[in-house]
Parts: sequence; structure tokens; C-alpha cells
Amino acid sequence: MLRRVACFALAASVIGACALPTDTGEDTGSASQAYMQYNMGFYNPFLNKCLDAYAWETSEFPRVAMWDCNGLGNQLWTYNTDTHEITDWNGNCLENWYFDNYSVGLHSCWGGSNQKWTIDYNRHELINDRDGKCLRSTWLTNTPCTGTRCMQTAMFLAGCGDSEWERYSVFLAGVQAR
Repeated sequence: MLRRVACFALAASVIGACALPTDTGEDTGSASQAYMQYNMGFYNPFLNKCLDAYAWETSEFPRVAMWDCNGLGNQLWTYNTDTHEITDWNGNCLENWYFDNYSVGLHSCWGGSNQKWTIDYNRHELINDRDGKCLRSTWLTNTPCTGTRCMQTAMFLAGCGDSEWERYSVFLAGVQAR
């Protein structure tokens, strides 16, 4: 039986480390699980910011950005080990908008390879399965605003390398067997 992991350590600018889930050794009497869903956040130590479903947008193509870590639901993501989809609080998939020069945002999940991601825990990278490129952020000079909140960074795909702009520490908020 897998134990549910709870880990919220977003105090000031410190992200707590969480252990990956382990088997408790208890026999649940059920068949093995088909896949796992990890509820997590993505923190970039270079920027000292978290991946954020920007301003809780619900438009057709909501944006994502790096934002001050706050532990709210729009900074928590679900990774499905079966589909390789990363979804936001509203069930939208993190997606490579290849029609827009490799920008990254959110869209309804439809199973496309541009919505599939591999998390490389050794290199601390999020890699888009369609192109093999890494999720990267950049500072915006022309800052788009929603209400009183202005986006500071934009997300896009670029070749994986040794850039601090593409490094993410993963913090777990929960694990569920499905």
C-alpha cells in the first residue's frame, strides 16, 4: 500500500525536500496499480520562483509563468505516470504551443505528444516528449498584466543544456495510486 505524502514547506523562499513515496509493506488485497498521480510543484532556485498557472486564467489558452512561491492551488500540478500529462488546478494540460514559436501554456487535454512530459529528476529538467526540448523561462521586458498582477516571466521550450533557467526542484504535495 502506498502512503500518501503530505509536504508543504513553502515558508519564505525555502522549499522543503520531500521523499518519494515508498511501499509500506501492507497488503491491500487488490491488484497492482495501473499508474500513479503525483501532486507536485516545480521550483526554480535560480529565479526563486514556482511554476504558476498565471492569475488563475480560464481562457482557451491560459498562460503559465514563474511566480513567487505561495503554495496556492495554481502552483500545484498533477503528473500522471501513465499519460505523462502535467495538469493544473482546472484539469488543463501543460502544452507546447508549437504554433507559437515553442511557447508553453495550458490547453484542454487531448492526448497530443505536445502535452506529454518527462521529468528528469537527475538533471532537474521538464522535457517535452514531442520535441525533446526543456521547459525554460525568461524575463519579460513588456510585462502583460491581468488585473493588478503582472507576469514577470514567460515559459517556452529550448534545447536542454546547463542553463539555470531550466532547472526545477520538484516538491511533492501528495501521491495517489489509480
